[in-house]
Amino acid sequence: MDKKFDLEDRLVEFAATVVIFCKDLPSDLTGQYYGNQLLSSAGSSALNFGEA
Repeated sequence: MDKKFDLEDRLVEFAATVVIFCKDLPSDLTGQYYGNQLLSSAGSSALNFGEA
């Protein structure tokens, strides 16, 4: 039986989407700072769920 909502797959897809989004951010100091914060938080949610 397939799960209707597989949270781990959705979190991994979200992290991948955020990576693509962050590539389009400006390369100035603000874009780099917030891009790094966003990448860290989006990636850690998928990794933490996978560990649990």
